[in-house]
Amino acid sequence: MRQPSLRVRFFCGCLAGTMDALLNGGSVLIKALCLVLVIEGIPLFLAPGRARRAALQVARLDSRLLRIIGLALMVLGAGLLLLMRS
Repeated sequence: MRQPSLRVRFFCGCLAGTMDALLNGGSVLIKALCLVLVIEGIPLFLAPGRARRAALQVARLDSRLLRIIGLALMVLGAGLLLLMRS
């Protein structure tokens, strides 16, 4: 049987190391992502009609405005994380 190439073994090793870091060392990241899913699911569960109308309104917004809102939310989130870290 042929041995996998050095490139394939390197890729698999990197992938295994990344998965190990996410599952063990990155548990805070995984918990944070799970919390995002819970928070995102609340309005869909409690008021699906309102959530649908809100999504339609967001879909009608100009792309430039959506980018500005997205940038502002990223900067706000990163700033809050930095404040909480200190």
